[in-house]
Amino acid sequence: KADSVSWIRASAVPSYMVNKVMHKTSYTNATAGSFAYTSSGAGHIVLVSINDGAKIAYTAHTTDRKDAAFSSADLNGNYSFYVIKNY
Repeated sequence: KADSVSWIRASAVPSYMVNKVMHKTSYTNATAGSFAYTSSGAGHIVLVSINDGAKIAYTAHTTDRKDAAFSSADLNGNYSFYVIKNY
């Protein structure tokens, strides 16, 4: 299926999901359950697990991370953030 590439290539996920179920946002508006994408290396997607106004953290599986804080470099351009639309 043509859109199945989104599930095997991280770089295809944002373009597939945006305008369908998600929209791009800033990290300050990325709530828990949102995702973040970085194009560095082969590209990677992580789940935003905490955003309580003081800490913004992610959970990921490639290099196991649970509630790891984003670095200031991550928050200033290394990642793009996406949130699920409210319908």
